[in-house]
Amino acid sequence: MNEEHQRIGLDVSELMIEIEYKNGKRERLELWLKGGDEESYVLKNDVEKNTWTIFEIPKALANHFRKLVNKIEEIDNSK
Repeated sequence: MNEEHQRIGLDVSELMIEIEYKNGKRERLELWLKGGDEESYVLKNDVEKNTWTIFEIPKALANHFRKLVNKIEEIDNSK
């Protein structure tokens, strides 16, 4: 996966969500936000198969996620 990270210029994820479905399947979603007009991505990791899928996300959705990340940081910092 490191080659793919380098190809799209990713260094640090902003947010990682771990999901466990009722059937026991586990996945991770990593949010990679970039600034300006650069594209942002969600990386989906199937934990059992150890496979990765990269999805480019629209700028409007990336902006929404940026607001979410900022709010989470604000809440964490107020504790």
